Amino acid sequence: MMWITYALLAAVFAAAVAILGKIGLKNVDSTLATTIRAVVMATGVAALDRLSVVFVVILAAMFLGEALTLKSVSGLVLLVLGALLLVWK
Repeated sequence: MMWITYALLAAVFAAAVAILGKIGLKNVDSTLATTIRAVVMATGVAALDRLSVVFVVILAAMFLGEALTLKSVSGLVLLVLGALLLVWK
């Protein structure tokens, strides 16, 4: 089950790519998170990798002040449930 850890790390790094790109941090190579994510990616982790959308929304709320509405939280819950269904067929 080590692949689940790798998949979740890939999703976190995918979210970091979006947040770092939005913030536009100085002296941060824009491909750094993508490179780390590519190293972490393994076969069969696509379902959990899609959880990057969940991490992007959470990080955007934390660092960019984006609002978490009932609609967005409902979508996040559905994304997580769908990923779990795919993982535990």
